Amino acid sequence: MMVKHARLLIATLMLMATLPIKNKRLFLFITVLAMPLFFCTACARTGESAQYPFFADVTPIPLHESIPRFEGLTVTANDHEIELANVPVNIRRGWIIPIPARYFRDSAVAMFDMSDGYAEVRVTRPAGVNEVTVRPFRAGIAPVIEGDTVIFTLREWGQYTVEFDGDPLTDTLHLFANPPFIPTEGARQIDGRIDGRLTVYTGETVSLMPGSVVHGGVVMGSDTRLEGRGIIWGHGPHTPISDGEILSRNANAVRVWDQVNVEIDGIACFNQSRWVFELRNSEYVNVHNIKIISAGNNGDGITVQSCRNVHVDRSFVRSWDDAIVIKNYSPIDSAHQRYTNMVLWVDLAQAMEIGYETNAGNERWFGGRFNRDAQIYDILFENIDVLHANHQSVISIHNDNRALVRDVTYRNIIVENANMNASGFRYLIDFRNAGMPHTFQGYRNCDGEHWVIDNITVDGVWVLGGNRALAGWVFNDHNGVRPITNVNISNVFWVPGQEPLWPDMDGAPAGVTYTASPFIPLP
Repeated sequence: MMVKHARLLIATLMLMATLPIKNKRLFLFITVLAMPLFFCTACARTGESAQYPFFADVTPIPLHESIPRFEGLTVTANDHEIELANVPVNIRRGWIIPIPARYFRDSAVAMFDMSDGYAEVRVTRPAGVNEVTVRPFRAGIAPVIEGDTVIFTLREWGQYTVEFDGDPLTDTLHLFANPPFIPTEGARQIDGRIDGRLTVYTGETVSLMPGSVVHGGVVMGSDTRLEGRGIIWGHGPHTPISDGEILSRNANAVRVWDQVNVEIDGIACFNQSRWVFELRNSEYVNVHNIKIISAGNNGDGITVQSCRNVHVDRSFVRSWDDAIVIKNYSPIDSAHQRYTNMVLWVDLAQAMEIGYETNAGNERWFGGRFNRDAQIYDILFENIDVLHANHQSVISIHNDNRALVRDVTYRNIIVENANMNASGFRYLIDFRNAGMPHTFQGYRNCDGEHWVIDNITVDGVWVLGGNRALAGWVFNDHNGVRPITNVNISNVFWVPGQEPLWPDMDGAPAGVTYTASPFIPLP
């Protein structure tokens, strides 16, 4: 819409050039006075307020010919047509092996870069549009429907979804707008297609250029950087991978094991058959603007195990298992981790999970090297938008292996659709010591001293939709034998009624407190 206004303005100025000199000055004076009104009117057409009085430079990200295309939509951004990848998602709300094909759905992914300014996005759906939702709501996007086309304006880069006719499982568009990409000078540039494993060697920077694809996965060394606009495309959710195979070949999209000083920025990870993004026994890892969609068993989005000094920021995860999960899989503690400004969509399991394997050294994988004093501590989740929580808890700690889990903060969490009732699970928050309904081989034999959850803060959770009656919480300290202490929950709201979500504190451990307050507007 704004692009059309710009064309009209240019045409007007060209017309002015044909006028007699004596009329040009008056015409120019009127045009200059009208320009602020012009831009306000253009923005109002899509319900946006003016942040930039100019349009962004949009660069579509091409898709390699081996990436399947989605045919049910067409997308443009500032009049640039955007190619759509066809990425599988999984609508089943329970574990099953193998996953029957009937549970998979096609979903569209559009990716482009944009500079500062506005990007007018047009999404045309030949099947028609009755209603549309653009998420996250925190972005404040107000779409307009014109016939079979949805029109809205992006004010900045980020990760968005466009959901049609109240059904997020049908023809959902995942829209990933990135900042402009300039390869690091001296980087090894990857163009085209790579099959199998791509290794980023110690001290190296690798740029996955626009249009590139790795059909397999990437293994990172120390002092490395992986950047770009390429896609890491996995073996597909139909491909079963056993626990043994995960060590013999790279089932992950990105693997960072036993490394120091690693940066990952801008890439997309789709169609993986196992944990998508795995950090293990590593330190000083910074992750920015990654995009993950998984549909297979064990399709955890970001799995961080026995790592220190990790920061994941401004990234998107849609997962068929935990979106973000922190564990201990070796004698090294997990500590000093930050997850900020993220957009999550959970089709199965938890959104922000600590556990279950909090001290999971075992003979099969780690030669029986246990950590008697295992800890997970100094963990922050802040400014997180959970678009859909379709299965289990949004906020959860499951200490299943005699660890000390302490100093964890969840702050400014917006849950747009708390739909956990899809699986019959009724808890928004779930903190338990040894609450696993089944036992992993060897995991519960850890010889540890702790079995404690301590000093946990939940401050600011806004539930925008779903079933209010099911948005409760559960705690289990086994009658004080496995303590849950200093858990402070405050400012948890049911936004449709703008009221506090009151917990059922019957049976809650003495160490859990809840503080209600008058409604606080969303951040």
